[in-house]
Amino acid sequence: GQPTLLEIELANGAHRCIHGHITAFNHLNNDGGLSYYSATLSPWFWYLSQRVDSRIFQECTVVDVLHTVFAHYGALAKFRFDLAQGAPLRTHSCITQFNETDEHFARRLLEQEGLLFYFEHAAHNHTLVVRNDSDRLSPLEHQPVIQYHQPSIPTNADSISEWAAQRQQQSDALSVPSFDYKQAEPWEHVDTGLQDAASDSAQLERYEFLGQHNPGSRADATNRVG
Repeated sequence: GQPTLLEIELANGAHRCIHGHITAFNHLNNDGGLSYYSATLSPWFWYLSQRVDSRIFQECTVVDVLHTVFAHYGALAKFRFDLAQGAPLRTHSCITQFNETDEHFARRLLEQEGLLFYFEHAAHNHTLVVRNDSDRLSPLEHQPVIQYHQPSIPTNADSISEWAAQRQQQSDALSVPSFDYKQAEPWEHVDTGLQDAASDSAQLERYEFLGQHNPGSRADATNRVG
């Protein structure tokens, strides 16, 4: 549980900080008078995986819920919501956490809303940053451009030496039914067809009942995230 700083020396002499907490420490082996150990460095978000809870949140956004979840961890939880204007988060009538770790609950809500997160590291702490777009991400401070070259070419700069493309068969249709108890005809059904017209394979459909009501426009957005 001790806070720890790992510094990586870059090619230009600068140092990249990776801050975290020791969550595992193992003795590997002995070699003469030397002993070898391994340590696992984790962000504060890891501690959410060690706590299970059940609770109900009403008439709130996902950001409101995450503020409540993170508040339990006090000063340990350093976070920031950096959300672009013009894309307001919806208010949920009910959000439920049932026998679920705080980590899984938080990740589930972030994925459900299409939010991404990453960590900003400094010498004495690290901060969880939550965003709703990837277009405004800042370049790397010390190396905004990473070169690609053959492994046989010597260089002192950090670079990419291997790159491969991969294609994989996956589901070709997603169906999301939704129930609105306030309407005379309560069922809404949104289909997203992804099948290639040239494909002769059987349709591989994902049928997911989300439980809560999603209006047509919101269901379309959910399908795009999924």
